[in-house]
Amino acid sequence: MEIKRNTYLQQLIDYMWDGQVNIQSAFALPDEDKAEQELRPFSLTGDSFPKIIVRRDIRKRWYNESGVLNIGITEFLLDKMLL
Repeated sequence: MEIKRNTYLQQLIDYMWDGQVNIQSAFALPDEDKAEQELRPFSLTGDSFPKIIVRRDIRKRWYNESGVLNIGITEFLLDKMLL
């Protein structure tokens, strides 16, 4: 089931942003190891497209030291001006 959900999410992202954004989703990033795990794919892309982590455990958006936007799931879904 997880594979189907991720495939659907990727198709939605490709449709909405024409593949010009890198998005990871995470339930929570409770420690440094989990954060590193979620950020690793961004370092492998080799592009300069925006990078976003959609999370359930935060309410306000913020950028980390690498310029990755951390945003809550509700805000991500409702913000029409995000990209």
